[in-house]
Amino acid sequence: MDYGQVKEWKNDTTWFFITNVSKSKWFVLPTFYNQEFLLLSPTGAVLPGQKIRIGVSYYTESTGKFELEIPFYISSEISPILLHIKGKILDFHPLALIYCPNLDPKKPSDKVFLVDIENDIDSLEERREEKTILVEEVVIEEIEEVVIEVIQQIDTISLKEVTKKDSSEKLLVNQHVSVEQDIRKEEEKREEKKEEVVEEEVDTLDILKVEEEDSRLSSDYAINNIVFLIDISGSMAKQNKLESLKASMKELVWSLRPEDKISIITYATRAKVLFKASDFVNMDSLFLLIDSLKANGHSYGKDGLDMAYALALDEFIVDGNNTVLLATDGKFNYKDFSENRLYKQAAKMSFKRVKISVVGFGRDKKALNFLNKLARFGRGDFVHVTPDNRDSSVLLKLIKKMSFLE
Repeated sequence: MDYGQVKEWKNDTTWFFITNVSKSKWFVLPTFYNQEFLLLSPTGAVLPGQKIRIGVSYYTESTGKFELEIPFYISSEISPILLHIKGKILDFHPLALIYCPNLDPKKPSDKVFLVDIENDIDSLEERREEKTILVEEVVIEEIEEVVIEVIQQIDTISLKEVTKKDSSEKLLVNQHVSVEQDIRKEEEKREEKKEEVVEEEVDTLDILKVEEEDSRLSSDYAINNIVFLIDISGSMAKQNKLESLKASMKELVWSLRPEDKISIITYATRAKVLFKASDFVNMDSLFLLIDSLKANGHSYGKDGLDMAYALALDEFIVDGNNTVLLATDGKFNYKDFSENRLYKQAAKMSFKRVKISVVGFGRDKKALNFLNKLARFGRGDFVHVTPDNRDSSVLLKLIKKMSFLE
């Protein structure tokens, strides 16, 4: 099979038709797993005169010419039957896989994802969007109810203050009592009113406290293991990108539950683990650490990505949302940068139940395209943040979307 020149290579399956021309039946023997190709063949006996089809899908991370000789064996022959494929790959489709998926995973859900990756991604995104809208509507309704209650409490306090003043004026005008008695009664009434106001203020504070608790993640969300991978290179200082990210990080951290885990890794000229989930002391210390982040240096992010995946595995939560959350405004500009290698790494880690989601800043089209594809290979989400659409709750919304339980 000669594919010729192919644009947007997508691992299409080519079918070869083979007929049993012998007088006895035979079987197609199993083929060992190979990362370069997938061989699809029927099971069961092939009778004399019967035609079968053998499918071949080719996987690579390199563009350019290729030529491959693929063997498959039948029970009646000692030597293999060889299938030849060749062609020239010009570029890759966004959903192309760069290595052959293993069709014998440990968990059945992996098999579904690998057999029909495009349909799975589309249906998954549709379900997430529906659930996100539902969750946001519920949260908005709860916040509106709390705000109304707080306003009512404040109005009650203000009304009592006005009533108190009116009563005081009428008392001074209409009652003909001695000055000392009048002052004494007035002071007693003021003390009573102060006690009532204090009680109302306490109630109001309780309501505000409930509002803060409601803003945190509920049991409707899986336990989170989040590893932040933060680009603190010099370009992140422009247009307050890093400051915007820090505000969003703090809003997310505030909303997490005690059982959720969070770690922070930064990268610029070099990568560094700043905070591990096991090192948690208190919320204030974590906020101070986030505030201390400063942008300077280059974007050598590959080491940081390796660290982030390793840390996510160390803190892994079974049945939880294990996510590397990359925030950057560009590509990794180290010497041997390879987009395809990073796509391959993201896909491999997704099979281990560690996803990667990306928050991309700026307007570099090539960088944004790379980051978007990286998130898709890692079975995560991609969010593009510009100076016009900055939202401090972007990270919180992203984690809610990824951890929402069905």
